[in-house]
Amino acid sequence: MTQWFPSAFSLVVSRLSPSLTRDNRHARDSSLEPFFFIREREPVIQAVTDICGMSDAQKTCIPPNALSTDVTHSALDFQDERRMSRTKDEGKAWVEGKSAKVLEGFFIITVVGAFQVAAWRGIWQVTDEYVFPEHDGVSAFFCFVVGHVAMLPAIVFAHHLQDGLGGGTSTGLFVVISRLYTAVCSVLAVWQWRGTWHLLNYYIGTSWEGFASTGGVSLVAMILLQIMVTIPCPPYGLEIDFRETYFSNADISFFGIEWKGELHAKYVVDRIFAVFITFQPAIVFWRAIWGLQDLFFFPENLVHNFLASLVLGVVVTAVAFVTRTWIRRLTRERKGISRLVIEYPYVLFCAFGCISLWRGIWEMFDICLIPDDYSLSNKITAVVGLIGMMAMYIGNTIACRGLTRDGKGTNGHDYHRDYFEEIWRMIKT
Repeated sequence: MTQWFPSAFSLVVSRLSPSLTRDNRHARDSSLEPFFFIREREPVIQAVTDICGMSDAQKTCIPPNALSTDVTHSALDFQDERRMSRTKDEGKAWVEGKSAKVLEGFFIITVVGAFQVAAWRGIWQVTDEYVFPEHDGVSAFFCFVVGHVAMLPAIVFAHHLQDGLGGGTSTGLFVVISRLYTAVCSVLAVWQWRGTWHLLNYYIGTSWEGFASTGGVSLVAMILLQIMVTIPCPPYGLEIDFRETYFSNADISFFGIEWKGELHAKYVVDRIFAVFITFQPAIVFWRAIWGLQDLFFFPENLVHNFLASLVLGVVVTAVAFVTRTWIRRLTRERKGISRLVIEYPYVLFCAFGCISLWRGIWEMFDICLIPDDYSLSNKITAVVGLIGMMAMYIGNTIACRGLTRDGKGTNGHDYHRDYFEEIWRMIKT
């Protein structure tokens, strides 16, 4: 015991008394250092001996070198170096965290936004080219019916698909099936929107009065249904392609009827209502804002037209991203009208930025990407957009299927955009 006790006791003393740091130690008169050391260590020694239950006779056996300044200096040097290293790591983590959020926002707006819009533009305009191109009304009606009817099974049977394919298949088979599923659902989602959009064009026209009136009606409908938060689309909300929730994330509910292991009438009716009804006001609102920008943003100059939307969309989206934490904090503790008073203006602000960003990128592709071969340009953006989103593990984001009610959520209003954090979690697991 006498061999290891001095060093062990000195180590305990040095750990329990951090007050003597390198800075204040060197600031003292070196001739008085042992005095200061003993004076500041005595309470610690007493505490250690009391904790250890040492008798008075055992206390007298504590060797003098337990108070050695050399031992203490060594322990303090180690403690100071560890503190400096920890501080440096914490500072680096803080800087990287802030920098990562800025980089993430830039990445989502520019890269994710471009691939998302590319996929939609390609699918939409390839459909224009091949699905009853000579009959606008028939083409629109076909897309509306097929898009909604065919999308319904993917939502109603989302949990069956997850149970059957999510965990019981090999990785290779899962990748093939899941990506084909994503491609099909992406086409159906575009057809849902295109069907409603073109039916309105066919029956109402594209005048500013038509855009304004339908946009106003859709806004009132969304307020009554409490689905205003569904207006913004990606990049405002991302759906990460985790295998554990790859298919079940497609499940959407308006009345809040959750999956309990088996199909029943209320569950199916809830999904039918969500698919056929709840998304229509958002589509109408998008068409109204898009059409008004077509008419009023430099209509005589196509380049200025798309640049106005693009710049406006980037700026508004960046501001929305920056104020995200502030809005979430403001809405976290609020409920009812007091929360909606803050949430609704922010949602409309995000919606305006999102629609402008989409329109700017879309028109940019129309003008700048192989303008002499419109058909090839559409096919390229469709394929590249789909593959790019799948490669970034956000392929399910293309379908824009999320459904959230206004004023809900215990953590305040927010659109899921923690892309880097989620991808890192996926890599680690």
